[in-house]
Amino acid sequence: NAAIDAVCGLRHNLLTIAQAYALPLPLIWAVASALRSAAAAGWDRLSSATYRRLNLALFTSSAWLCAAAVCMPAFAYGYDMYPAALKAAAGAAHGLTALL
Repeated sequence: NAAIDAVCGLRHNLLTIAQAYALPLPLIWAVASALRSAAAAGWDRLSSATYRRLNLALFTSSAWLCAAAVCMPAFAYGYDMYPAALKAAAGAAHGLTALL
């Protein structure tokens, strides 16, 4: 039934997008803010174990978002919600963030 598919498709898309706002994006924001304030305090502070873990958190969340953008149908139950150019740009941005 096309009407059921349309309603469930929109609901699913909204829930899929909401999950990105629930964990990965706030995590990246918090980690980047902490790393920025530590860099302002000096390079010695960034070499501590705490900030190494924050770098690992930034890598992990960026790698997750890169995978979610590039392999969207695998993460969104087969739905391909964004154009290829947007997926490539988001994948490149998150992939470069993970590598840096």
